[in-house]
Amino acid sequence: MIKEHLRVIQFVNTVAHEDGGPARNSFELNLALNEIGGVKAALVALGGSRRPSVVSSFVDAGGLLPPIPPRWLTVATDNAKYMSLPRLGALIVASDAVIIHGYFLLWVPILGGLARLFGKPLFIMPHGALTPHELRKKRRKKLLFDRACRTLFRGGRVVFVTGSQRERDDLITRFGGGRYVEWAGVGTRLPEKEPRPRSLGSPLRLLTLSRIAPKKRIDLAIRALAILRGRGIEAVLDVAGAGPAAYVAELNNLATELGVNGSVRFRGMVTGEVKRRLLLSCDVFLLPSEDENFGIAVAEAAAHGLLVIASDRVAAAKLLSPSVCTLIASLDPRSLADAVQAATTKFKPTDRVVAAEDAARAYSWESVAGRWREIVYRYSK
Repeated sequence: MIKEHLRVIQFVNTVAHEDGGPARNSFELNLALNEIGGVKAALVALGGSRRPSVVSSFVDAGGLLPPIPPRWLTVATDNAKYMSLPRLGALIVASDAVIIHGYFLLWVPILGGLARLFGKPLFIMPHGALTPHELRKKRRKKLLFDRACRTLFRGGRVVFVTGSQRERDDLITRFGGGRYVEWAGVGTRLPEKEPRPRSLGSPLRLLTLSRIAPKKRIDLAIRALAILRGRGIEAVLDVAGAGPAAYVAELNNLATELGVNGSVRFRGMVTGEVKRRLLLSCDVFLLPSEDENFGIAVAEAAAHGLLVIASDRVAAAKLLSPSVCTLIASLDPRSLADAVQAATTKFKPTDRVVAAEDAARAYSWESVAGRWREIVYRYSK
């Protein structure tokens, strides 16, 4: 039986939009834990700003923050860049469990060490930082950091919690069964109204929604658009998200070179009602990413009734039915274009409802928070 009011303190590097999954996941998990009952959760962000952030977007969209005393969130500001170690220690002492989002960050061994010192169960959600793909980057530095953390966190109640089953399997293989590894999943807030059956648009509207970064392979989406238009298929591509100006300019230049610049619209960062309208107006979501330990935008797209076409490296896409999701093994534009054409050829208006039902089953925060609660309670006894 879950004891009443399990006190959980979460730490994340920043709640700024630019940090992607960890910022959003930690904030929405905090809301969900407080909503399901039996848990009082607080979130501490160690850097960044409230604007633009997942917090400000939530409030601007009309969301209500839970009244969790003494302060549900502490964000660094220009006047107070760091919270003192005594204050951090006091928060940890007052908690029943500590959750850390992220791994290769200098504060992780400090706060993890404090949790161990005060005898608190420690849960680390690495957000894909320990996948084989990510470990190939800055290999030497990450190896030294990982060895130090393994020494510090050896033994005791230290649990790694993953967003996908694939990431869990990777960690079990990596740790050789010497660590506790659990799967909790990642959730998304479902739209208030479920999508209704609706035909594909004319022109066909394709969408990418993510950080604009090389590993997302937005370049493949642009090249696939050019191939589709060359086949006589009227289609446009909305690219939503923010990224380095130089890389956005590179993608713009690619669209111009391929002659589809008039059919590619760079939307920038979209949040709240603007994001909702964009999702509801599109037909097919594309994520031909090189690696995604989850891929929260897949969940958002399916929840709003979009067909999903993703690489088989995207963990979240594997939770959807084949009727509304196509996985491609080859990261080349022709394979992506072929998948779009095949999926839209067999499309039925009711597929939008199927996609939304799949999303409700696979990605609801109620289910994810419930699994987190069970995991935390199990190791907090």
